[in-house]
Amino acid sequence: MGLFSKKPQTPIDKVLETIHTSLTVKNQIRDGKAFVPLWKVTIAPSFQQTDSDQMAVIDFHITCPDWDERMYECCASGGKDFDTALGLAMGSFTFCFLPTFTAMMNGDNAEPFESEFVGKTHRWKLYTSDVVGFGDNIGVRNYFDLISDGVRKRLGNQSIAYVKVFASKGVNANGEPSLTGEVRINDVVVPELGKLVEEYAAKWDVARGSFSSAKQFFFLKQESETLLPYPFRGEKREPTLLVCVKKTLDLILELDTSKNLSVIKGQLEQFTGDKTTAEELFSFLPEICAERLLTQQMDFDEQILFSKGSESFAVYKSQLADYHTFGDMMFYLFSTGVYGERTNELAQKLVGYSASYGSLCKAIEGGFKSDSEKLYSKVMFNMPEDFEIR
Repeated sequence: MGLFSKKPQTPIDKVLETIHTSLTVKNQIRDGKAFVPLWKVTIAPSFQQTDSDQMAVIDFHITCPDWDERMYECCASGGKDFDTALGLAMGSFTFCFLPTFTAMMNGDNAEPFESEFVGKTHRWKLYTSDVVGFGDNIGVRNYFDLISDGVRKRLGNQSIAYVKVFASKGVNANGEPSLTGEVRINDVVVPELGKLVEEYAAKWDVARGSFSSAKQFFFLKQESETLLPYPFRGEKREPTLLVCVKKTLDLILELDTSKNLSVIKGQLEQFTGDKTTAEELFSFLPEICAERLLTQQMDFDEQILFSKGSESFAVYKSQLADYHTFGDMMFYLFSTGVYGERTNELAQKLVGYSASYGSLCKAIEGGFKSDSEKLYSKVMFNMPEDFEIR
């Protein structure tokens, strides 16, 4: 080997090189990530462990300090060997996700789109990817035609939102079909819309022993004229909210369970400097914990209700600025072991404070059998008049 021979490329090097050459704007590869200075965007790829050397599963985390949300995409593929699988998985990212993402960042080829949230109109620029398909007879359609009404209902005051659609149909040697229809908005699965996609895939004419699939992305960027003020927008959003979630969990862990959660309201208001955020923290975290830990016993509605004085409002959780963010941060803290041996104790206290768990306990007392059926939960939060739904 010569003195100046190149170091062998690792799989992550190959992924980064593909991103670097596929981007149509100047970008840098540093610290295992691709960075685009013009957009202030970072693309961080990583591999998931698999049991097969003929499968590649790549996670992409895309962040920008100007966004309210980080983006996440997972591309997976099989092949005759790992290099083939890697190439196919990267193809899904570079031919479907990346060109439309680039169009959004450059403001190219947008369509107008409108939504409404708590009586306010929000105008968006919609960017639509090509459909990347595998197999035969998947049809030709823009999936947004199928799901646009459902997406519209689930948008709030975010600066950006992204939608992923995946459809597949396989038919085994006996002629038995297997179907997948999945729609994710900001990486949250929306079963109602996934069902529409699945029903469409069921009509594909797929031969026995064959498999077909289709993937499409949609990016929505809100017009600055309709983007309403929000106290945690910008690069300090995640670190600031993470500290707020941690403070809330600390207070709940030490709280006597005989006391109502509202006793920590004053401390949270002082700590966050924002009344609405304080209300959200001690109201949302217990319910989110129950949602994630009681999936065997309960089904949870996509919507929640807010009662303010004589008025009530039904909103989708995906419309709220912080609902899913709080949940991700809470379970991230659990996963780090920051609470040590008290992690389970904290999770149990949170679930115990949730209205959903209270409903489950009452139902069990009334004869509900949680081991053989599921309870349905749709929660109402009673909020003060000055609470802002955002």
